[in-house]
Amino acid sequence: MPILWILKMFIIKYLYITEGVVIKAIPFFFFLFFLYLFDIMAKIQKYGIKFPITILSDEKSLFDTNVLQSDSVLSELMHILFTPKGQRLRDPEFGTNLIQFIYNPNDMQTWDDVVLEVKNSVVRYLKDCKINNIEIYEGEDGNGLYVKFNYSVWDGGKVRNYNAVAKI
Repeated sequence: MPILWILKMFIIKYLYITEGVVIKAIPFFFFLFFLYLFDIMAKIQKYGIKFPITILSDEKSLFDTNVLQSDSVLSELMHILFTPKGQRLRDPEFGTNLIQFIYNPNDMQTWDDVVLEVKNSVVRYLKDCKINNIEIYEGEDGNGLYVKFNYSVWDGGKVRNYNAVAKI
């Protein structure tokens, strides 16, 4: 609202004192209008880039962004899950070693190792997320593994629970 107050004061002072006001005032009004728009746009909260990276929104930004913190945590969770360790520059421990389980037998031992790998990575890199439960199950055709997450997000002093499924 301060910009509207400035505009009001400008109109009261400038219009009554100066001659040829229309010509002098038009550029200033546009300037104040754009300041007001940028003030409104600055109040929209964004929470990082969506994962997987897309450019489908109407915002005309370089990447789509998360509007909710819970979406941001899900994007970060998927980012950690699908990034192999050693892939990120200056942080070789970021991500998981799920790639090493591709040719392992599809049994409980492998599933336990996958759960341990995911939990360790999430605890290290996502401070505002707590993994409550991870379930691993086989696809319907017997190929591939699915990871079902039950996680909690600290959102504005409240704890909210969410579920997500990822195919690995």
